[in-house]
Amino acid sequence: MDDCNAERQIDAEAILRKVVADFEQLDRTLDLAIDLLQNGKDEVRKDLEALRRAREAARKGAALARSKVGGEQTR
Repeated sequence: MDDCNAERQIDAEAILRKVVADFEQLDRTLDLAIDLLQNGKDEVRKDLEALRRAREAARKGAALARSKVGGEQTR
């Protein structure tokens, strides 16, 4: 039974590491999009604010997943 639990733990950690990596990639992509839009016109401001909220959500998601993996950094 312990081997089964250990294997599930390893699988769960691998999934969480992938989640962290995906959220961090999303964070970097959103940063790039924000940088590109900051020089835009007034109608872009709504898109810019939505991207900022998405970036914050990505960072929170990565932090949550990272906390479940034991705080290891993949960045």
